[in-house]
Amino acid sequence: MTVIAYQKDGIWFTLDGELTGEVYPPDGGFWCNSHDNVPGSYINGLDIYFSLRELGGFEGENIWAEGSKMAPFDKEVSSDLK
Repeated sequence: MTVIAYQKDGIWFTLDGELTGEVYPPDGGFWCNSHDNVPGSYINGLDIYFSLRELGGFEGENIWAEGSKMAPFDKEVSSDLK
C-alpha cells in the first residue's frame, strides 16, 4: 500500500511501510521562485529547486500567503489512486 503523509513541515511517501521519498518546502514556501535566493526544497535528501509558482505559471502576490510554508499542501486532501 502506498501512503502519502502530509506533515506540518514536509510530505512523506511510503510503499508497503517503507519510506520511499520525502519533500520539504524551501524557507519561503512553495511560492518562492528561483529569483528569491532561498534554498530549494529538499527532495529525498537532495537540495532541489521546486516552485509551484514557476511550475504553475503564477505571477504577482503569493496566493497562499495566509497559509503555512507547506501551502497549498497545508489543508486536508483525500484521493483514491488506483
